[in-house]
Amino acid sequence: MYLQTNEVKSEQFYQKHMEIVRKSDVDFVVFPECCYFPGVEEFWDADCADADDMDRICDIAFGVSESLGKAVAINSYDKFGSIFSVYANAFALEDETECKLYMKHTMTDSSVFEFSNYSDIVKSQYFQPIQYKGFNIGMIICYDCNHSIFSRMYELSGGVDLIVNSTGGDVVYDKWFKYNKVRAIENSCYELVTMGGNGTATNSKNYVYGFNANGGELKPVNLNGSSLKRNVSGGLYVYEVTKEAGKGEDDNSNQLETANKNWQLKIPAGNSQHLIDKSERITDDLCILKLGNDNVIFCLVDGMDIMKPEKVLTLLYSPKLKKYRNKKYIIINRHESVESTVFKQKLSLVLKVRSMENFCAVIFETNNMSKCYQCGMNRTAQVLKTIDGNFEIDLARTTGPEAIWKNKQGMKAAWRQNFEWLIEYAATLEE
Repeated sequence: MYLQTNEVKSEQFYQKHMEIVRKSDVDFVVFPECCYFPGVEEFWDADCADADDMDRICDIAFGVSESLGKAVAINSYDKFGSIFSVYANAFALEDETECKLYMKHTMTDSSVFEFSNYSDIVKSQYFQPIQYKGFNIGMIICYDCNHSIFSRMYELSGGVDLIVNSTGGDVVYDKWFKYNKVRAIENSCYELVTMGGNGTATNSKNYVYGFNANGGELKPVNLNGSSLKRNVSGGLYVYEVTKEAGKGEDDNSNQLETANKNWQLKIPAGNSQHLIDKSERITDDLCILKLGNDNVIFCLVDGMDIMKPEKVLTLLYSPKLKKYRNKKYIIINRHESVESTVFKQKLSLVLKVRSMENFCAVIFETNNMSKCYQCGMNRTAQVLKTIDGNFEIDLARTTGPEAIWKNKQGMKAAWRQNFEWLIEYAATLEE
């Protein structure tokens, strides 16, 4: 994982660092979002939707792979502002992938969602994993890891052993740690991340991350500096990926329970059924509670289905909710019982991330434990404190899909249509 921050994006540093790579025994080199490599200028003038331009892009990527003696994942943008990663393996065997492209969905000027034939693109093996040395590999770009369905599609489309994320950098460490760790846990695969961005700024936010298939954090070796730090500019961080799932680890993040200063809805801790009984049933898994001008939507996710993004998203984006206005979303995840290790190593973090990625509240209930999570305005995770036996929920932070899919920097409301189609398609694959 090449931590190629802005200050080392040049021919001089590229050759210096890649000489180390050439002499190493690594198999696969992953560059960050919008990185530098010889021939990158050709990408800027290309149209990644044009077949001839794509052939030229693959040829350049093959050249990078051949010069390094390794498989590579490089990233750039085309003349329309489409950001895309290209995998290339100049030494691919007959049953291995030679070249594959992944185009960014979110936080971009031009999204693959804008293609009128998006459904055809997806069905024509867009998320089919890369084949390399017996491993199935998926590629994700930066902010797409905030949306669980994109990584999940690799698992549903053939199974995935490793997902690599090329990020632009300058992101909050804790947020990226949570998102990418949960992508590993829910897909039972390794997850590796490297970044670009500005590595010279005060308190610069540029890192590498690595997690095994149980969410345990991996320790890399840096071929180009200290292995103790995960943010050495120009670092060449080597992670070992195996077929073994590896050990998990307890989630110790955001454990302090806090109360909301502003709240509009009380839910009895351990007894969400009290409000469900007062609600109107839309389906077996969806209920609606009228609260002033708001419609509080309860999405009922049974047991370990909370680990499956397609199960959760099918409820949050149900067509049956479209007629309602001022929707507020609360996921209720109920279990008869949960082993302590499963909660500490998996569910504790997954529940937080379900709240963060969907901008909603999440209630977790078993016969002996109840928890409530809310997403902060900056997409952090809050664990709610009970007040007189109740969780007091701030509904302003539960606007769900409506908060995500609107016209703002890097996003467009119109993209939601293809996002919803992808959720429906993923549900058919899961069946």
